[in-house]
Amino acid sequence: MRRKSYFQMILLSFIFILITGGICFGATLYVATDGNDSNPGTQSLPFETIQKAVDAASNGDTILVEEGTYFEDVIVGKDRLTLRSLTTLGATIDGSSFAIGLTGNGITVEDFTIENSTNGIVVSGDQTEDVTISSNWFSVIEDDGIRFDYNAAIDGCTVTIDDNFIFSSDNYGIYMAGEMGLLQDVDIRILDNLVDGASDGIWFNYLFGGSVEISDNNLYDCYTSGIYIDETEPFGESVSFKIENNTIDLAGTGGSYGIFMNNAERTTWVNGNTVTGGYDSGIHIQHLGLFGSDPLLVYVDENTISGCEWGIYLDRLFEDLSGSIYLRKNVISDCTSGTWGDGDGIHLKYIGYSSAASGFNLYCEENTIFGCDDDGLEFEEIFYGSTGDIEVQRNNFIDNAYGLYIYEETFLENSTLVVENNNFEGQGDLGLYNNTDVLINAQNNWWGDETGPFDPSDTGDNPSYDNPGGLGDQVSEYVDYDPWRDSPYIAGEESSGGCNTGGFDPALIFLILPLLGLFSLKRNR
Repeated sequence: MRRKSYFQMILLSFIFILITGGICFGATLYVATDGNDSNPGTQSLPFETIQKAVDAASNGDTILVEEGTYFEDVIVGKDRLTLRSLTTLGATIDGSSFAIGLTGNGITVEDFTIENSTNGIVVSGDQTEDVTISSNWFSVIEDDGIRFDYNAAIDGCTVTIDDNFIFSSDNYGIYMAGEMGLLQDVDIRILDNLVDGASDGIWFNYLFGGSVEISDNNLYDCYTSGIYIDETEPFGESVSFKIENNTIDLAGTGGSYGIFMNNAERTTWVNGNTVTGGYDSGIHIQHLGLFGSDPLLVYVDENTISGCEWGIYLDRLFEDLSGSIYLRKNVISDCTSGTWGDGDGIHLKYIGYSSAASGFNLYCEENTIFGCDDDGLEFEEIFYGSTGDIEVQRNNFIDNAYGLYIYEETFLENSTLVVENNNFEGQGDLGLYNNTDVLINAQNNWWGDETGPFDPSDTGDNPSYDNPGGLGDQVSEYVDYDPWRDSPYIAGEESSGGCNTGGFDPALIFLILPLLGLFSLKRNR
């Protein structure tokens, strides 16, 4: 029996060696302010400087830094190194040009306080292994909190930037620009960070292949842009973006964009974000469907936007690709006219920009837009270069200058435009203004009163009927509004047409507003 157990133990040991052969577990080195760079870097005899520990480390090692302030610029040239403060935010690096420069590959930096540097953490080396920058605190940074340089090619790995606090960065909070995903896909995760007082909170550029998620970040007083994605490049056949649940709040005025994207490639989600304050555009996306795979899918859903000049602005839609764009359940309020914006809740320009994009679909559904200086929803150059289908259904347009404004058209007669089951009420000018000479079917909408929309009597008009006794929002010519709903559309209602009994109670809007939190936005710093 003993001999059998002996041989079993030998066999198990041999299997373990085969499985773990070639695996090298890194050493752990220690740094403390009362250490000495002549020490071996053990916990009892630590180094005095972080740079000495890095120089003494081998690839794959871990460096643990005791509490205290370290006045140095640290260059990390080793691969797969983990650099961590022993206590969260206990170790402070007070740098000059930068606090930590990453020239090695696949490095983790966690739990440091970084202050008084031109830049906080700078990545300038190529990355083909996972990079993590997590739970650091940046203050009094002159330029960029976290910076990935142009010459830092990132391929075939995951980059995680999460749970960092970045204050007083006068340029970019988080800056990523380089040849990302040029050779292989890269996955970038920018999650749960707080940036306060930067020019641009998160600035991103040049992704060739892979995915980006920017979620659950809090971006305060970023006076140019909250999130700015300059462009994704051609050959980005498999690029996708997810921008979700970010809070972007500008206390002053003069900002450009809450969220900006140039070239949405494959599938893009911009969902659940809150943008507040004096930006030109709350969400601005241009060149939708220029490169990438066909069909294009873009979802702009459940965002809350208040106080911008344009709430949502989409420009040059379906440029060379067909597909679908969804604008659903967004709540947009108090858009004000200014230098660039007219005060529109949603402004859509050049839809179907190229004839190559024929057969596209655009869905504008279940949005609530109120209190805007100009249009709740404006179509500018509808069906500009090709035919397609647009559905405007189950939206609430309340107390704007115009509810729905249709300005110019090219292929409207050969396309499909559905305007149905929307609630129009309290517009200062017109509920629906059609600036074209193509008749629009806008039947089965609620116009604010059971008597229907106001349509003054005139001659030679189109349609051939009038409704001078209507007490609801006014409509222009070329709007076929009869039959109309005699009660407002209720969310979730299955009926497609409008003969509910009872009138609309304007007090219902006051049941909606507290749910939006628009009057009690608080900063959770």
